[in-house]
Amino acid sequence: MPTNPRPSANLRDDAEATAAGPRLPRTARRGQILASATQAFARAGFRATSLDDIAREAGVSRVILYRHFDSKADLYRAVLDRARTRLAAAAQGPEFSQASIDGLVAAAADDPAAFRLLFRPVGEVDDAVVVWTVFARRWLQWPVAS
Repeated sequence: MPTNPRPSANLRDDAEATAAGPRLPRTARRGQILASATQAFARAGFRATSLDDIAREAGVSRVILYRHFDSKADLYRAVLDRARTRLAAAAQGPEFSQASIDGLVAAAADDPAAFRLLFRPVGEVDDAVVVWTVFARRWLQWPVAS
């Protein structure tokens, strides 16, 4: 009886996942991808960063990226949302105080790439993502420097 020389899609995906490193729980893998994407986007910008760049930095395959995100834009939105959530938590409430400033400085020091993505001058941001940067800034309800 002849055997099929082509592996099934599941076997191929499993082989790629194994080659990408140890299996991680879904939330841990997503966090790893978001951290790597944050670094890559901060370094080269949205347009110049490919999914291959992010996969390489995260040590995963593109298949793994697509298991977590529908597109590069979807991944970028998740990166901005993660950065916004962390900064909002660091601000410690709706009233701006010295503790808020201390928290924001600490958050920026902990993840400078995410901070740069949210607060780089809009003129330096790729046209395709200006809307998302402004959206994240407005979501934080902080004034945008002109």
